[in-house]
Amino acid sequence: MGMITEQDVEEALDYLRDSAQEYSQWRALERYYEHKLKRIESIEFVNVDKGAVEFKRMVARASENYGQCLEDYKDAKYNSELLSAKRMGAQLTISYYQTYTRAKVGGY
Repeated sequence: MGMITEQDVEEALDYLRDSAQEYSQWRALERYYEHKLKRIESIEFVNVDKGAVEFKRMVARASENYGQCLEDYKDAKYNSELLSAKRMGAQLTISYYQTYTRAKVGGY
């Protein structure tokens, strides 16, 4: 890795600022689907007339509604984690530059 420049830091700060809303939206969607999965499982569970608890849970999780929600959750989770990793990279760029700059001027 080459030397991190002020331009790199500015780009990292811009990225953090510009990606904040999209990141928040994906995180919120991820949490929404987590709760929706529980809701669908509960509804489907109650709709099964007979069987042991584990059987009802298995039937509920095998439902089409649950499967579709799980796919949507997977997409939201992926995008949330991807943005989180990119944002962490930007934060590390800034942190490295700050540490390097302080060490260079004897701040540590």
